[in-house]
Amino acid sequence: MKKILFYALLIASFLSAVIFAGIKYNGVKAAGGCCGAGSGGSSHSHNKADLKTGFWGGKAPAGALHVGKVADILKNGKNYAGKSVIVSGTVANECPDGCWLEIRDGSGKVRASLEEAKFNVPQIKGSKVKIYGKVKSDGKVVEIIGQRVELEK
Repeated sequence: MKKILFYALLIASFLSAVIFAGIKYNGVKAAGGCCGAGSGGSSHSHNKADLKTGFWGGKAPAGALHVGKVADILKNGKNYAGKSVIVSGTVANECPDGCWLEIRDGSGKVRASLEEAKFNVPQIKGSKVKIYGKVKSDGKVVEIIGQRVELEK
């Protein structure tokens, strides 16, 4: 029984270290582990140059709709479902490893998941950003599947 408890604590300690580990680039904490980013377990991209260029992810999708307010997406999620959008706001919350962000603009907040596009961002909470992505809605929950994140200057 003592061996099982010892190994369980050892595994838990190791997993905690992997999940909460982070690397700093220019004073900004980079991704570490929840999506496998930075741990060699996935193909997420993040590098020092991203902090200089101010964007992460792929090219901005052509023909994306610029949404005036987050509340528009939240109220009309079914109408926006599957459509490419651009949403501006402030990063209100984020995954410690940069695999999702919550964007707030005064009218509401929406989550942007970056996992499907296989990229992550450094810790940028409080920064003004533009999110490019497709709206996903099941009628109750509305989310943006992020394809690109840009820092606004």
